[in-house]
Amino acid sequence: FVCGGGRAWRRQHFERRRASGLLCDPTRRMSAETMGPLAGITVVDLTRQLAGPMCTRVLADLGATVIKVEQDGSKGDMMAPTPAIFSFIIKNKERVTLDLREPRGKADLDSLLDKADVLVENFQPGVMEAMGWGVIKLTRDPSSVLTRTAIPHSSVLLPSLAHLVLMCGSFLHCAAILSCTPSQRLFYRPMHPFLALTVGHRARFGWDRVRQRWPRLIMCSVSGFGQTGPDSRRPAMDVVIQAMSGFMSCTGFEDKPPVGSGILVADVTSGLYAAIGVLGALAGRGKTGKGAYVDIAMLDSLVALMGTTLVRSLNGIRGYENGTQPPRAGSSSSTAAPFDAYKCKDGYIALVGLQPHFYKAICEVVERPGMQADADPRFRTTRTRAAHYDVFKPMLEEALSHRSVDEWMTRFRTAGVPCGKVNTFAEALQEPQLRARGMISDVHGSGKFKGLKTLGSPVNISGYAQQQPWCVESNAHAAKHGIGALKARL
Repeated sequence: FVCGGGRAWRRQHFERRRASGLLCDPTRRMSAETMGPLAGITVVDLTRQLAGPMCTRVLADLGATVIKVEQDGSKGDMMAPTPAIFSFIIKNKERVTLDLREPRGKADLDSLLDKADVLVENFQPGVMEAMGWGVIKLTRDPSSVLTRTAIPHSSVLLPSLAHLVLMCGSFLHCAAILSCTPSQRLFYRPMHPFLALTVGHRARFGWDRVRQRWPRLIMCSVSGFGQTGPDSRRPAMDVVIQAMSGFMSCTGFEDKPPVGSGILVADVTSGLYAAIGVLGALAGRGKTGKGAYVDIAMLDSLVALMGTTLVRSLNGIRGYENGTQPPRAGSSSSTAAPFDAYKCKDGYIALVGLQPHFYKAICEVVERPGMQADADPRFRTTRTRAAHYDVFKPMLEEALSHRSVDEWMTRFRTAGVPCGKVNTFAEALQEPQLRARGMISDVHGSGKFKGLKTLGSPVNISGYAQQQPWCVESNAHAAKHGIGALKARL
């Protein structure tokens, strides 16, 4: 070192650690820490699937250091088998594989939380408490979910209880496993197959423990129904939430079965609300110095998204009296027109003409003076046009049938009418506007992520440049050799 070899040795050591996956490109990390408003905020990400990862993806896009903790190399994560999809939710995140069923994995997670600002998880309620080292706690409440509890090493079972456990151990062991949900079985590993009872209850990663050990830590839980209420322990998926929220009752057409959204709208919405909640909790911590618990439910989130529709039913306004609601009418509005996708010669175009000047311009562009508001009383207002939509829509589509979508787009844009071509996915990704805004970009990564493209962040904040998306392979090496290098770098 004194002779000058120390610098070269440190560089070689650094390169070996980076090659092993313990370290990422230092220039990339430097840019991630300096470009976002959340630079310096560390997030431990225990999420899987889509709702939770959407939250942490937003935080990563804003410059936070997000460490995605994976179990068995993302085993069980439905997004993981397809690199293109997986890259979307792990973009700009560190990755480490830890076995949270083992003491070493739990200790490593504790080490990460020692330096973290935020913990995000989206397990089914009860699973976080079940991560503690221990066995099943039995309960007489049939509505409760069996949860694992920790037994201190100093605990001594009474002889009579011990004999009872040994006699009934095999039966209880099997019953406990069968009673657990799949997500709870993932972390079920009893201390001994014959120990199926415990004295006391100690939640390892529940909020009560978190706030005691890490008083400044913000913990966010994303679940189907939240942490409270009669349905809190129920499993949920996106289509279930769309059905229960009433979302599916207003999509599609009245003469067809109810349909859900073409995207996982409940997952995405709850992930965005979770990110908003975390940002609010961070702002609050700046004032109080204390962490907070953020509880996000998919059902709550989708109901909130439908607010302008549901408050009509809640207050029984016109069309929603006595629990009724307007029939499903596709992409059109039951109270205003034109507001729909209309067929042209070679495709569809979306047109909106609710304001009088927009509707007047539409009639002028399609050269149908007889459809003007002052020419036909049926088309005088948006409501009268909606009331006579079975006449109005065929007349407008007949006028549009003589030209292509591109021709109509040019004419309507020139007239200043709100309009848009109904694109396919491939056509949408070629929109010049998206390219100009940096929404399409290349993924900087290796292995299965090399050569992929992904979507950028829609959030643009003055003074901060958009991050270049990068993806890394999961760091299974850390699970074997510890996470000291990763922790030290953070």
